[in-house]
Amino acid sequence: MTTDLNGKSSLIIGGTSNLGVAIGKALAEAGAEVSLAGRDDSKLLKCSREIGIEPPSLSFDLQSQSQIQEAISGLITLPDIVVHAQGGNLGVHQVTAKTEDWEQVFQLNFFSIVQINRILLKRYSVANQTATIIHISSSSAVNGKGAAPYGAAKAALNHYVKRLGEKYAPRGFNMTGIMPAPIEGKDNNWAKAKVSKPEHYEEVKNLQTLKRLTTPEEIAQVCLFLCSPAGILFSGNVLSADSSIH
Repeated sequence: MTTDLNGKSSLIIGGTSNLGVAIGKALAEAGAEVSLAGRDDSKLLKCSREIGIEPPSLSFDLQSQSQIQEAISGLITLPDIVVHAQGGNLGVHQVTAKTEDWEQVFQLNFFSIVQINRILLKRYSVANQTATIIHISSSSAVNGKGAAPYGAAKAALNHYVKRLGEKYAPRGFNMTGIMPAPIEGKDNNWAKAKVSKPEHYEEVKNLQTLKRLTTPEEIAQVCLFLCSPAGILFSGNVLSADSSIH
């Protein structure tokens, strides 16, 4: 099945990550106009060139509610597709971490998404427009593994996506999520762990049914499917892309 996104505009938040770039490439190859959002202007420019697109891009810090408000409220054209690819554990692993560390992890992985969607949904309503909004979660949300604050934030995101679907699917919105297995990309944490923590890397790899980690390009193809006309059938669902979850 080929997904034709010609005439569609997309915004990828967390667009300078391996996953964000892979999703950007997949959407661009399908014909969509792609814009990236991140906090580092030089990375935004580099990643835009890697995808083969011309900026515009959005530069703002997801830890800043005021910057989020300004950036999203200032969008001239509302995107047809929004992908929330932001995320990370910020080096906070323990369940006993400081409250402020938990708050930063939740801001990145959950509260920034809630705020962005709230602004966009209000604007979509005024413009009488619908959209596909895809949320990248994690299998940590359900298997209880990995960094505690990160997994808890992704679990909150899963619940949020389900409730979004209940409310907005009848209005024509496609609200979905994806729970990938650990993703190994160029120079990301799992690529580094392969060298710095080989025993841990092998343990996690061997937990996977495929006996390997997931690639950003594979998750990008799942995103592309969810952007197809059939994608709305999954609105309110968070799809598991982790073969170890049964």
